Amino acid sequence: MYQKLIVAILTGVVLLLLTTIAQSRVADMTVTVDGMSCPFCAFGVEKRLRKVRGVATVAVDMKNGTAYLVARPKVSIHYQDVPKAIKEAGFTAGTMVVTVNGFIEQKNNSFFIQFDDLSLILEPGNTEMAAQLSDLTGSGKSVLLRGAVSRQTAANWSLTPESIEGGGP
Repeated sequence: MYQKLIVAILTGVVLLLLTTIAQSRVADMTVTVDGMSCPFCAFGVEKRLRKVRGVATVAVDMKNGTAYLVARPKVSIHYQDVPKAIKEAGFTAGTMVVTVNGFIEQKNNSFFIQFDDLSLILEPGNTEMAAQLSDLTGSGKSVLLRGAVSRQTAANWSLTPESIEGGGP
């Protein structure tokens, strides 16, 4: 009896974690493309960005030197592949701003959002943002974060949230 209870509890925890991970995703992103100045250039960037995992649509704005990417439903844009795709098109990726929806977690005094096979470290820019993240950590409430994403190390990326919305069930 005791063993069945433990198995049931562990199964529930695993299902909860899988649900949380599956629902976290990078929904869209805007990236500046340094040096893009002609229609042929814009076409090359768009072609490469369409190949990034999770991307449904790409809109390139040559005048402003940006590309806007939207994720496929229930899939996350693999933001870490975007700079490489832009480099393959012959340009350099500048600032990358993402919209992330998911659940905030905390480990070793760091806030993060876990995706299917990725995690994004959250770096609050001020004490107010840190307090908001802390309040939402482990709450089970889905949030919508928007901010700049950047590479910390070869394997780690971070997001500096500019805004947090939600916190509802």
